[in-house]
Amino acid sequence: MSDILAFHFLRPWWFLGVIPVGILLASIWQSRIHMGRWENVCDPELLEALSLNQVSNETRTWWYGLALLWSLAILALAGPTWTQLEVPIYKSEDAVVITLDLSKSMDAEDIKPSRLERTKLKVLRLLKERDEGLFGLVVFSDYAFVTSPLTEDKKTISNYVPALTPDLMPSQGSRPDRAILAAIELLQQAQVRTGNIFLFSDGVADPDAANEAAKRARRAGYRVFVLAIGSPRGGPIPQRQGGFIQNAQGELVIAKPNFNALQNIARHGGGKYQLIKQSDNDILQILEQFDISSLDTESEKEYSAEWRDAGYWLILPLLLALAMSFRRGWLSCTGLWLPWLVLPGLLVNEPSHADMGSLWQNRDQQAFKEFSQ
Repeated sequence: MSDILAFHFLRPWWFLGVIPVGILLASIWQSRIHMGRWENVCDPELLEALSLNQVSNETRTWWYGLALLWSLAILALAGPTWTQLEVPIYKSEDAVVITLDLSKSMDAEDIKPSRLERTKLKVLRLLKERDEGLFGLVVFSDYAFVTSPLTEDKKTISNYVPALTPDLMPSQGSRPDRAILAAIELLQQAQVRTGNIFLFSDGVADPDAANEAAKRARRAGYRVFVLAIGSPRGGPIPQRQGGFIQNAQGELVIAKPNFNALQNIARHGGGKYQLIKQSDNDILQILEQFDISSLDTESEKEYSAEWRDAGYWLILPLLLALAMSFRRGWLSCTGLWLPWLVLPGLLVNEPSHADMGSLWQNRDQQAFKEFSQ
């Protein structure tokens, strides 16, 4: 929307900066009046030599130019505008909480290179496919632990995933019900209205508790999607020191996935069940179930009218003057004040939440600060 009658300034307080210009012009004019008395009786060639305490014509012209550039800079900083733009302000509130099974059975190698390593690849693929929304990570065995709270930064979770192993868990078991409850709490604490819980697991120790947790998630407005890992024949569980895990009778423990229990979790949670495959079709099929088609419709989008700042056009003559300041005699004057005059014009625009502290920190210090937060 453009209307010349709507012309105004976004930051009119910058016009206080014209006060020094007025004082400068008044002093130059006053100097010219005093010099006019000598012009009546002296030749022009002698006037400059006689007027030791007055402002010469060349110096006066330079100051007039400075006043003009200063006025242009103030006008640019004031933010002249007469055009309004519609800016979409819609932001997806959809959230994904990934719950990853870290029980010992996930080390079984019936799926190469192992169930856990294959699952990690699927988690990373899921993060890659999702372009927007919030992401969280919960790991579990006998107990569930929040590894990453809800965040828009997918790279944070992607950096965690490769280091996850069953050895990190204090006790062993397979309680996806506790992971689902932790995910629900995570979503509710963030006041997320719609969310999806991804369960990556190969078994269920307490099917009844898992089904009840999935129902609770559904009642809260969240869906539970299950990606099961493993083969029907199962596989032995290798130990870090070599060999395979055995039971009390010295028999080899074969970890067989509980596919039926995992399917029931997805059914009660209102989501979809998918067996992890070698290709990426499993992740793509799960993502097809998301109700994201409405995000592309105009009815779901909200717009905000914002005034377009046209002051940046006035920066062009200031940049030209800055280039000319490298001439001899200009560098010591114009080259000093002009950059400091233009710089506020660049900083005053959005985003206003810029972290100025990053100007004084190297990349490692900035990364450590982000990691600490």
